[in-house]
Amino acid sequence: MQTKHLDFIIIGAMKAGTTSLFKYLQPHPEIYMIPEKETSFFSSDYYFKKRWENFANEVFQGAPLDKMWGKASPSYMPDPRVPQRIYEIMPNVKLIALLRNPIDRAFSHYKHLLRQKRERRSFEEIVSEQLTEKSLDYTRALPGLLAVNSSYISMGEYGRILQSYLMESIYVLIQPGMKCQIYFLFQRQII
Repeated sequence: MQTKHLDFIIIGAMKAGTTSLFKYLQPHPEIYMIPEKETSFFSSDYYFKKRWENFANEVFQGAPLDKMWGKASPSYMPDPRVPQRIYEIMPNVKLIALLRNPIDRAFSHYKHLLRQKRERRSFEEIVSEQLTEKSLDYTRALPGLLAVNSSYISMGEYGRILQSYLMESIYVLIQPGMKCQIYFLFQRQII
């Protein structure tokens, strides 16, 4: 099968509307989004080692080449390996970062894990623990799903996270409630 690179990637923060944007874009006649939103390539060592062409042949099988290919994953933002991996393979891909008030995002993340019975501590205990320098350094270095499951605070450090992306432009959408608005366009000259 013939493949191509992605046209855009939604790297939104967890609990910031990536699923909603993914669902809004799926029916668009000029866009192809794979049916499984969280099949992650750049944050998965398993898929990344298989190379993009093999991954695309597997998950984009039957995708029309004349459509814009897109991918969404909240595991991309907190993973420190992802910016370099994206840049190495797809330096011209467009990035869309969905953000939410970091406190609201952290509390929603907490409630999500509480409902799944993967969290037992109080939110206050977690915040006190994760605001220590040692904890912040530890959670900032966690890859992919390890970060998603254990870093409520560092996942909201959007400036630190976005500055590590090497793309020329990142479209940033701030989510007030569920109405996403384009807030600013971050552009950087690559030297």
